[in-house]
Amino acid sequence: MKPQIGMGCERYYLTPKRMIRGEELRSGWGLLEVHNKEVVLTAKCKDCGQRTEIGLMAEMELLLASLRRVEVRIGPQKITDFLKWKNRMIAYNGGRLPAGLVPPERELLS
Repeated sequence: MKPQIGMGCERYYLTPKRMIRGEELRSGWGLLEVHNKEVVLTAKCKDCGQRTEIGLMAEMELLLASLRRVEVRIGPQKITDFLKWKNRMIAYNGGRLPAGLVPPERELLS
């Protein structure tokens, strides 16, 4: 309803099959349809440059809020450490690094 505050560059309707015809779409909109539990691109968005500065700021706020939620879940460790796959493997293995892997602190030495 207010495209000037929307997030993203492209706008798509997602509908059941044949609910909307391509010629009924407003300029700047595309169409995705659900066909047997699968989403199918029926009409690609044309003239889609709809990102505004307000929308971009809303996207950044959403990204930062998502990162904050991750940070709260992972506790005192740095988010960059959490995102390293070896650290996630150690956590997954109950505090032990899987056999054959070098601990992150020894990576530079090997």
